[in-house]
Amino acid sequence: MADKYFIGTSGWQYDHWRNVLYPEKLGKKKWLSYYAERFNTVEVNSTFYNPIKPKTFSRWYNETPSNFKFTIKGYRVITHFKKLHDVEDDIKAFYERAAPLQHKLGCVLWQLPSNLHKNMELLEEFCKNLDKRKNNVIEFRHVSWFTEDVQSLLQKYKIGYCIISSPELPEIITVTSNILYMRFHGINNWYTEKYGKEKLKDYASKIKKTDAKKVYCYFNNDENGYAVHDAYNLRELLTQDY
Repeated sequence: MADKYFIGTSGWQYDHWRNVLYPEKLGKKKWLSYYAERFNTVEVNSTFYNPIKPKTFSRWYNETPSNFKFTIKGYRVITHFKKLHDVEDDIKAFYERAAPLQHKLGCVLWQLPSNLHKNMELLEEFCKNLDKRKNNVIEFRHVSWFTEDVQSLLQKYKIGYCIISSPELPEIITVTSNILYMRFHGINNWYTEKYGKEKLKDYASKIKKTDAKKVYCYFNNDENGYAVHDAYNLRELLTQDY
């Protein structure tokens, strides 16, 4: 089952995770390799803000085990500045920069801005431009997108649907490709709330009932290292009977 479940956190470079995940005296240059000894995947948010150089991806590749998976977040110029309009060349450039990750590229997460309302034609054109050889996932942040026709369109193009646990958006457990992808932002408060094992039991049960071939789950509640503890707990619940 280890090759089915990829459970980790959104990022690994948090100073306040010293003495939570990282030993006090461990240098930051060793954080990724230390993290990768404890989790088999990480969601990279820095790729959203700025282009990452290929040599950085190469370094990440070399610092992690062969079965480790990186999910990288799509560049904000594509999603938030251009809002999916005329982005074919930008998408190709984004993929090319990440090529050094090779088989360690787990998913590519495209988070849409909260002010981008439902537009089926725009979404379909965007889906057509995505590399079908990769596990692309779309996270919607405006409520207008949470409809069955949107899910059907993603299924048509074998694009993953990002399941969101958050205070404000609908939480729909569905699978539109061969993977289940879920982000845990917090139930009542964004980023600052611990889920705990009892709440995660329900999520684990729902995830197990799907027909997903692979499962990617990331905790974005980094405050106080909650994400670390919740990721450990969900992994245990998914890989063991309870």
